[in-house]
Amino acid sequence: MDLKRALLIALWVVVAFVAVVFGALLVALSRAGPVAGGGEPGPRRPRRRDRRAESGHAVVDAMNLVHWAGLRPSDESLAAVIGAATPLLRARFPGNIVYVSKDRDSAEAAPAGGPLSAPLAAALERTRAVLVRVSRYTDPPAGPPAEGHHTERARDDLHTAVVATRLRCAVISNDRMADFPQMPARVPPYIATEYAYWRAPRVEPVKPAGLRAAVRRPRIIPIEDVLSRAALLEEIAIGKSRS
Repeated sequence: MDLKRALLIALWVVVAFVAVVFGALLVALSRAGPVAGGGEPGPRRPRRRDRRAESGHAVVDAMNLVHWAGLRPSDESLAAVIGAATPLLRARFPGNIVYVSKDRDSAEAAPAGGPLSAPLAAALERTRAVLVRVSRYTDPPAGPPAEGHHTERARDDLHTAVVATRLRCAVISNDRMADFPQMPARVPPYIATEYAYWRAPRVEPVKPAGLRAAVRRPRIIPIEDVLSRAALLEEIAIGKSRS
């Protein structure tokens, strides 16, 4: 009788162990996703942050892209880059492609909402892209006192985050924005003018100090992850040959 009882106990232990292993296997398979025809687990459901970054829109750090292409900053260079990069980017981002640029810190601030140069206007009309140009105030309202810190000039970087937050998308740039947490406190008020081919410019005064809770650091995609420099320069050369 004792031997029979011992055998029954051993049998129940084996059954319980098999049940635990089988249950763990089912949980692992359910997390891996549906099994494809070849027997390999399907792709995992993307995390919420990844889905937000792949909303179909993209914000581009325009001057960072111009420098990456090896061009000198100018309206002509920016127009060439917009004309060449936008069709390449639309293969991955079918929504709005928004370029954010700024006026030069060493130059007199251009009037906000003024007309674009002919090359830029033509590039936007041809590609259906959007350009947001952030400008300094000629007579700025009250803001943080100037301290000479380089972050004070990062109004274009800050505004890429503003637009990316609104569109719930990523920013294409090789600037990692390590100083982003300090931007709302250091960047003085500026004016953002949005240019689109289908309507008049839209002018928006921006006070960075009021953006602390509304804007967060965006997901940043390195330029090399979405563009080939050789393909971009080839498109730029083709565009120049047509003009």
